[in-house]
Amino acid sequence: MMQEIDRVIRKWASRKFAYGMTDCCRFAADVVLAKTGTDFMDEWYYADEATAKRLIQKHGGLRNAITSELGEPCDIDDTTDGDVLLVHIPGIGDSAAVRFKDRAIVRTMEGVTDWSLDRAICGWSV
Repeated sequence: MMQEIDRVIRKWASRKFAYGMTDCCRFAADVVLAKTGTDFMDEWYYADEATAKRLIQKHGGLRNAITSELGEPCDIDDTTDGDVLLVHIPGIGDSAAVRFKDRAIVRTMEGVTDWSLDRAICGWSV
């Protein structure tokens, strides 16, 4: 499983950012797909920042949007490699991420970055 998650992360590192295709939520969904065989975002359609923000706001924020698909969040200590995290990144805000090798891996506009788990607000075990 670790190799599959690593493969997905490496694949995403070379992709140009685009809302609805290669953003933080799609990145997390692709890792979850590799881990579980299920795409938790298969019914989310958006192609620009404004639509993405409207969808998130409709759910009352990113945490609630992810919870609507993955169920109630859990403590960071209860997550493992490939699980979804909500992280807060200075200058960016809240983003969907995945846990891998005790780091929070995030797809930002600048590329795939990794952050300390202390940036994580909560997680979802998938």
